[in-house]
Amino acid sequence: MNLGIFGMLCLLCIRGLALWVIIPTTFVVWLLACYWFVRRGASMGRFFGWVDFNFMVFITLTILRPFSEGALPVRVPFHRIRSVTHRMSLMDPS
Repeated sequence: MNLGIFGMLCLLCIRGLALWVIIPTTFVVWLLACYWFVRRGASMGRFFGWVDFNFMVFITLTILRPFSEGALPVRVPFHRIRSVTHRMSLMDPS
């Protein structure tokens, strides 16, 4: 994602606040459907990474669109979750 400095700061603030809702919600969804996810090759880490990555893409394509420079990111569909390498971490700038 090519965002300017102001766009990156906005992404960090929006994402930081939203993760307080996204992480517990994603965990509950994982618990309710873990059997279905595991059968499709989606471990908990991949699922969390997939949700986080697609959320960042959503923010970039909607709220932060005016700050985007160059090529825009593309959403990863669920059937390609096995190829997701993005992981959440405490020190992840985005």
